[in-house]
Amino acid sequence: MVLRDETEIIHKIDALELPEPLKNLVLKTYALKTISVNDNYELTTSDDALIQDLFVKLLLFLVLQRLEPIKLNKINTKGKYSVIDQKYYFLKLKEFLFDYLFELLGLGNFEEVFFNPILESLKIPLEI
Repeated sequence: MVLRDETEIIHKIDALELPEPLKNLVLKTYALKTISVNDNYELTTSDDALIQDLFVKLLLFLVLQRLEPIKLNKINTKGKYSVIDQKYYFLKLKEFLFDYLFELLGLGNFEEVFFNPILESLKIPLEI
């Protein structure tokens, strides 16, 4: 689907219901895209950093939007599973999330810029 005008782009961005700082970052990046495509503009180092920042923050937002409702920091066990060790649970959960997300995203500085902020937002202890 081709977006024909800026109003339609803004409508699509609004539909994402992003937090205001992230929405502003998307709009800045869109403006940068427009300049670079239409004006033969070469991206600077700060432009690259802006795009990378948007990528990481948007992914964080989208991943957390899916994971937060699951309440992974709570252990709700019944019956024979009520003896699960909390430390073991968090350790295995962290291993799974790390392996899955690192393999999927392959970001540089993955732990620092992506994984640890996710654990903090989900209220999962960083150190076990």
